[in-house]
Amino acid sequence: MTDDPRAHLVEQFAQAHAALDDAFLTSRLRPLLETTLTVQQLRALGLVATGGATTTHALAEALDVSAATVSGVVDRLVGAGMVERHADPHDGRVRVLAPTDAGTATLRHLLTLPMDAELEVLAELDVDDLAALVRGMWALAEAARRSVPQAPPAG
Repeated sequence: MTDDPRAHLVEQFAQAHAALDDAFLTSRLRPLLETTLTVQQLRALGLVATGGATTTHALAEALDVSAATVSGVVDRLVGAGMVERHADPHDGRVRVLAPTDAGTATLRHLLTLPMDAELEVLAELDVDDLAALVRGMWALAEAARRSVPQAPPAG
């Protein structure tokens, strides 16, 4: 352990975060266990949604699969209303992939803690602790906004 108070607080935060992860494990897993999307479809949707793969060729490379395989994955995502294809404005032969609102909402649903459970826990905190937590969450969000690379806009 170090004498640096910041390092000590970061370690305490990591421990508290792990404890919260354990407490909410079941509620966080539920959406993943209930989805009808395959792991490959989730990976593809995530890559498309973050701008990591905006064409079928780029998606095939990112997933390390054949063009035929990725074509089937994309067809199923399009059929499910999660992804849309449209012509590239610079090269009409290329089909650009973009998430639909439903695709983005599905990812948010799968990757975020159900708010009902969180609100129930927050209601248990006293006002001073809740105010400190809100202040800290806004500070954390701002630090993340500044330092975590953001995905380029899809499309």
